[in-house]
Amino acid sequence: MPESTLKCVVLLDPNTRAYKPINHNLNANLAVEQFSADPNAKIVDQAGHHRSSEPRRCKPCKLAAEEATKQHAESSSETEQSEQGPAAVSTEESESD
Repeated sequence: MPESTLKCVVLLDPNTRAYKPINHNLNANLAVEQFSADPNAKIVDQAGHHRSSEPRRCKPCKLAAEEATKQHAESSSETEQSEQGPAAVSTEESESD
């Protein structure tokens, strides 16, 4: 089965910190052209053509948005830990001296 070149676009809502689907069934060029300049947009590969005409009601798009939200939350928590991490390491090093 050939890989799909269709893309789904999800956008990060700054208030809820969750991604929401905003467009789907786009070819790669159109998706990049329309959304690459938006730092809150994420372009996701689609497994196939989505039947729903409304991306916000499209089950595969909702799942893609949920996965993007999960990844965003994980990367945010990793960033917070790495910012706090060096202080914890230096404390441990000073205690062992």
